[in-house]
Amino acid sequence: LVAAGYLRNLRDAEELHDVAVAHGLEVLRALAAPCSVPLATGETEELDRILAAFTESGEWGRLDMLEVSIVDLEGRVVAHTDPRRFGEIQADAFTTAARHADAPLSRTLDVQGDRRLRLGMPIAAGLRWGTATATLSLARADGFARSRRNEALWGALTNAALVGLLVYGLLAALVLRPMREVTDALHRMADGDLDTRVDLGRRSPEFVLLADVLNGLAKRVSDGRRHLETQVLDRTRALEEANAE
Repeated sequence: LVAAGYLRNLRDAEELHDVAVAHGLEVLRALAAPCSVPLATGETEELDRILAAFTESGEWGRLDMLEVSIVDLEGRVVAHTDPRRFGEIQADAFTTAARHADAPLSRTLDVQGDRRLRLGMPIAAGLRWGTATATLSLARADGFARSRRNEALWGALTNAALVGLLVYGLLAALVLRPMREVTDALHRMADGDLDTRVDLGRRSPEFVLLADVLNGLAKRVSDGRRHLETQVLDRTRALEEANAE
């Protein structure tokens, strides 16, 4: 149960990641579309206006975006959600790969324990004019996945405990209690109480057979002892009569 819950949680986390990638790429594609003409004509103010409008939209918060940048063919930043980054050359591995990719690109990175999603989208209008890149934080998605994993874990443990109690109850009723009754009967027989019998009751066929064998054994031993006692009494009486004569 625990393993099944863990594997299901891993599958859910992968699906959640795929949804984040697909939604992020769609949003980035919608953002990159109006940037092609200003990028081709060098209208950086229009690019800044587009990014400013985007940061004020609901998608920015829903996707947990950290930054969005527009770079030209050489990798120089021509617009950025952080104005201080304007004009710098982005030569990191992902931006370089996104600049040379003809299709949208996504990559998950681990930055000091914080998973981040990098997205790249070509900006083209007939010709390739640049690339739009975005960085998303996966902290909230990972937190949700951890919460779901903990819920699945505790749910699986609770179910396992309930199943364990049920199995224990069945074993106690079908195996342990009959075995205890048989053991107690054997102890009483060993102590000399040969009239002890195991109650057959509503037991499984195996225990009915075992109890029947033990009861038969106790009856034979008890009958044998009574027969010996009767013989001893008869011999004693005969001896007393002989002595009296």
